[in-house]
Amino acid sequence: ELLGGAESRWLQPMTAALGLAQPKPKGKFDSAVALMPDRSSDGSIRHLLNFPVTLDSTLLQEALGKASRWKGQFNGIKGKNLHLHWPGTAKDATKKNPWWESKAIIANGFTVLSNDLGQRSAGAWALLKVTCAKPTTKRPVRSIGHDGKREWFAEVLKSGMYRLPGEDQQVQKNGSWVTEKSGKTGRMAEDGEYAAAFSLAKKLLGAETDDAVGSWLGQQGERSFPELNDQLIKIANRRLTRLGTYHRWSCFSPEKLDDLKRRANVIEGQIVELEAYQDKEVLAWKELLKAGDIAGFRDQAGRKFETLRDDLEDHLTNLANLTVPLQQKLWTWQPRPGDSKYGDLLMVDFEDSHPKVRGQRGLSMLRLEQLDGLRRLFLRYNRSLDREKYTPAKFGRADEGRTSGEPCQALLDKIDRMKEQRVNQTAHLILAQALGVRLRPHQVSDAERRDRDIHGEYEKIDGREPVDFIVIEDLSRYLSSQGRSPSENSRLMKWAHRAVRDKLKMLSEEPFGIPVVEVVPAYSSRFHAVSGQPGSRLYELHELATYQIQSLENLAAKTEAKERHRAKAAADLLEQFEAIRPENERRKELNRNRAKGVPAQPLLTLYFPRAGGPLFLAVRDGKPVQADLNAAINLGFRAIAAPECIEVHRRVRATKEKEIYRPKLGNAREKSAFTKDDCISLNGAPSKKFGTSASPNFFLEPDGLEQAEGDSLFDRATLKGHPLVSGVALWSTVNDAIYPRCAELNRQRIKPKKLEDDIPM
Repeated sequence: ELLGGAESRWLQPMTAALGLAQPKPKGKFDSAVALMPDRSSDGSIRHLLNFPVTLDSTLLQEALGKASRWKGQFNGIKGKNLHLHWPGTAKDATKKNPWWESKAIIANGFTVLSNDLGQRSAGAWALLKVTCAKPTTKRPVRSIGHDGKREWFAEVLKSGMYRLPGEDQQVQKNGSWVTEKSGKTGRMAEDGEYAAAFSLAKKLLGAETDDAVGSWLGQQGERSFPELNDQLIKIANRRLTRLGTYHRWSCFSPEKLDDLKRRANVIEGQIVELEAYQDKEVLAWKELLKAGDIAGFRDQAGRKFETLRDDLEDHLTNLANLTVPLQQKLWTWQPRPGDSKYGDLLMVDFEDSHPKVRGQRGLSMLRLEQLDGLRRLFLRYNRSLDREKYTPAKFGRADEGRTSGEPCQALLDKIDRMKEQRVNQTAHLILAQALGVRLRPHQVSDAERRDRDIHGEYEKIDGREPVDFIVIEDLSRYLSSQGRSPSENSRLMKWAHRAVRDKLKMLSEEPFGIPVVEVVPAYSSRFHAVSGQPGSRLYELHELATYQIQSLENLAAKTEAKERHRAKAAADLLEQFEAIRPENERRKELNRNRAKGVPAQPLLTLYFPRAGGPLFLAVRDGKPVQADLNAAINLGFRAIAAPECIEVHRRVRATKEKEIYRPKLGNAREKSAFTKDDCISLNGAPSKKFGTSASPNFFLEPDGLEQAEGDSLFDRATLKGHPLVSGVALWSTVNDAIYPRCAELNRQRIKPKKLEDDIPM
């Protein structure tokens, strides 16, 4: 009982499943004691006494033997392991007992669990086995280097996904494992919930017809309850944007301009802006401007600003009660006391409130983003309370001293708790996979589990032993990158991968002695893990959004010679999605009218290229693969590959000195793989964009990729016999080639559906 509250809930059952002795507490227990109240599942209050205790994990570490085997075998800085040492990077201390001379490793090899922390799910994992003899297997195998005596190989034994609640997690039901009930889509909206969402959307949109609302929400049964709320949040964001527009119009003052010509141009520009709106009342304001009634236009805009702001208070509160329903409580907007302009979103008791609160995508990133989007609505609304009609808004230093603060503290606390749960559960899943154990159906009674606070019961996976070390991506120096999509950058900033790393190191290194290696993830999602080919990310969609259609139409309209190949593919993609639309509409109608218990018909889907998509497609061969799984395997290979194994590392950083390109020698791996005398021989003159870079990137390119016109890639080079190409040339070619690849794969998918007559060949 002295193992310390929550930590014993995972440590005891996991070590028991491995047949290992429990760590013992050591030290004195007369230091500060924390009395922490906790509420049981039945609502009763219990008190937990937390003692600051140091655990003696020596028994566990000695039993596993990982800590002693791998001590000093990694290159790293400040307690961080970066990659496995090889003869060229090992220091003198490591050379005395290097891993590649270990008899146990030579005889049996070692295993690595590589992980890519995901954004759509908790992450992906890959189990790698490293041996000094090439295995005879159909599983993927790659050479990772030579130690001077032996060549070493890495085999991908198995891979899979980590899933949290709300991500189609596997749960126990009647002694067996099944996919959770609602999962990543969320539960379907009940009739009353759909009616409430429809009514709120109609008020927010100010729509005169149901068709306008239907274009946002779809028909009953078409979207899940969380998806309806996502749409409502989008609509509310648009209304807040319109609120800001009304305020800006109320401050329209062209008469202050002395230049009559400029004044006329400003008024004409405002008329043109009004013509883009569909609101009949707003369109009527054009006549006021044409008649020169500037004051009348300001008055109309100011009146609409105040009316809409008053209406939004109720609308946003209703949206909060739909999106985050509470048992026997309601969300309400309460003005702050005193002279404050601002308000807060608070929970008040309401015994008649008994909504369904489950089935809203659990701990998924989609749920977190939905709650954060709702909170931002109230932040924007609170900000609007600063503004008065006819008075321009303040920004920057002029706005210093504003005290709006946080209007949704309860909602923010909920988001923080969910993030903490994601961190704990993700780290826990990685540790279980590393130890080779899994949850099993409960063998003890519910009463005993409750009394002993048992987190779970584990069993050892057949044929699995604890891995030698764990690999994760190093995001400690994460910066937003143009190589990622805006949504991907946003998710990385919201989701604290570093917190998962810290929790994982605490769970694996301290008690079990299993090292954690942090690998720089640059370009791990840009190459196929098995073939090594470059590629790009895709979505699998059943229909295109308006902005996606516009993007393809703009691309299809390009006539430049270098764009014709991709323009043709964009036109094909448009026609392909149009070809499956009637069949998908038919299936949607069948799904809406299906009897209870009858499974829904899946919609036809096609591939669409887009940065940040969940699928990865190599530029030349193969089918799309799950992007996170592909990245997890790449990260594992990079952590263990020898420095000179350019087939795995792919990238060669370079420096330019007086028109001569040399490999950069900035870290231990680069210094081991190259020398200061090595030169990158460029085949011909560099391209204009590439030639201006003082620190360019080269990439291994042994596949002989060609441009769309059939020409060889520009900026080709050679280093120590390896064919290289500049990053500028490689990624521009990949971006051009991925559209035709998608179009061709889509043709293959459509053909069995007998829709090929509608598809251009």
